[in-house]
Amino acid sequence: MAASADIYSATGGTDNNPGANNIVTTVRYKEADNNTVDLNNPVTIPPSGTKWSYWKHNYIQFGGTFTQINNIKWWVASFNWTGVTLWIDDNLAALQHSTGTPNTTGYEVADGLNNLNTHAHITTPVNAGTTYTSSGSAKTIDIDESLGVIDAAGESSNYWVTALEVGVTAVAGTQAAKTCNVEYDEI
Repeated sequence: MAASADIYSATGGTDNNPGANNIVTTVRYKEADNNTVDLNNPVTIPPSGTKWSYWKHNYIQFGGTFTQINNIKWWVASFNWTGVTLWIDDNLAALQHSTGTPNTTGYEVADGLNNLNTHAHITTPVNAGTTYTSSGSAKTIDIDESLGVIDAAGESSNYWVTALEVGVTAVAGTQAAKTCNVEYDEI
């Protein structure tokens, strides 16, 4: 028997205490901190500068029968939305909450003044669409379990945090879906 893997997205709540952890197969970036895949709360094109989506906190949790899982990698094969940058950052052991009111300029990551660098636990965001574009150049996702390996069902990776930065040259409307990939080694 082999391991099974589910990708979760954590939303809401407060730092280190998510309001919801849901299994996801699709992520929609928006100006709301939820996992609902709908057309509500889109990231709007700013008249100047940039605007940010809420952060997406994802992690992978394993089930099934296996001896060990390690070497977790993440990448996006092709990200080419005009005027939009997909940022990814640090491997966080705990949720770092985004706060504010959807569709206004007062929340932490969508007002064009604040980005992934504004949280003390986030270090250096990277343009995922130009950096992590294949299995060979993938981002390593940390594991805080003993010895940096997952060796029991129910254990999971750290969070990887992504957000969209939308500029004035972005194209209005729903963009074509992009596929993000997660791979890992299993013994």
